[in-house]
Amino acid sequence: MVEWTKLEVEPDPAERRFVYLYHNRTTKTKFMLETFIQRASLNPDGLKRGDVTLKIRKVTLQDEGTYRCFIPGLNHRETVHLVVAEQKHKPIIAAPGDDVILPCRLDSEEDLQYYTVEWSKLKMESDPADTDGHKDVVYLYRSRTTKTKFMKPSFIQRVSLNPDGLKRGDVTLKIRKVTLQDEGTYRCFIPGLNHRETVHLVVGEFLCR
Repeated sequence: MVEWTKLEVEPDPAERRFVYLYHNRTTKTKFMLETFIQRASLNPDGLKRGDVTLKIRKVTLQDEGTYRCFIPGLNHRETVHLVVAEQKHKPIIAAPGDDVILPCRLDSEEDLQYYTVEWSKLKMESDPADTDGHKDVVYLYRSRTTKTKFMKPSFIQRVSLNPDGLKRGDVTLKIRKVTLQDEGTYRCFIPGLNHRETVHLVVGEFLCR
């Protein structure tokens, strides 16, 4: 038996609660959430090799969340976090040691000096021992100051906003001297305006420019 569930989702009125359920060599759609029945699948060849990777077709913003794979007969569990974002920006490509600019701007030129601005790096997998959830705070601006106490140490000396940009609705983040470990998906969030933007940073050693 192989169970895939979405942790934040309660069973529907028909008590269906699985994103995907494989039992007795068949897919048990009777117990699967209706929204996933036509979109979720396993690779039959993968099953023969111990690979129960789940494929979800045509993901939506509502699919974002934490998913768990469970094989009861082996007491094997794995958890992964799916991030789905409407990206208005193309991936940023850089080499180690470069300085990069991650864009985040309002459509208006509203003064953001008195707003909270949070830049975070999203985590693809959850760690039960991690109290920060599914993100690392890369930069936090609040009450007109940078709150380094809440920021991931490896970024404190390397990240900044443009003070003049803040006055014009521009909270673009600069990261100096990027490393391979910096690669990933970053989210800009302004809680007071419920404004979010997401951008993906790619860092490679062998880039053709």
